[in-house]
Amino acid sequence: MRVALVSPYDLGVPGGVQSHVRHLASALLAAGDEVVVLGPGERGVTRGVTAQGDGPAAATEVTVASTHGVPFNGAVAPIALSPTAGLRIARTLRRLAPDVVHVHEPLVPTVGPAAVLGARAPVVVTLHAWSDNDRAYRLVRPLGRRVLARAGAALAVSPAAACRSDRVIGLPFRELGRYNGKFAHDGQVFVSLGVAGLIPIRRSD
Repeated sequence: MRVALVSPYDLGVPGGVQSHVRHLASALLAAGDEVVVLGPGERGVTRGVTAQGDGPAAATEVTVASTHGVPFNGAVAPIALSPTAGLRIARTLRRLAPDVVHVHEPLVPTVGPAAVLGARAPVVVTLHAWSDNDRAYRLVRPLGRRVLARAGAALAVSPAAACRSDRVIGLPFRELGRYNGKFAHDGQVFVSLGVAGLIPIRRSD
């Protein structure tokens, strides 16, 4: 299965989401999937992601736009603010034609929402963030709901992240799966949600 993993944070800057995405890419490679990692960063720079175990490096990271540091939640988030970044991520996804698109932090501009809304394949989203300052997310709640409505499955890395999505965006906690990062394919595209087993992801028309 061909999987596109999307990070809205600069792939050239160390960070929790970027590390999470690379670990998932490695696990998917080891399972035999074809993987590409997309995100903002210095254009023209490509990196390989190595499979877990003895597998070869078989995933490529593709950067789509430069980033700016934006203060958020006590840190500086390296994100792409240009609308051009959104156009590039959507075009790249169409060109790659993956079987499934997995977007991490789908509400982080501009790459996150553009990847979800521009994908033609089934979409999985993973929510990472928790903060006690929800003002920015509340301001974009209508867009957030539209983005999350496009996803076939919404996952959270922790109960805190799940509760935040419920409180800020209005995505009920019960609709979020517990994420363990394993995909499977059996006629439909599925995502494994740990003890919840496999749930179907609806295909886009």
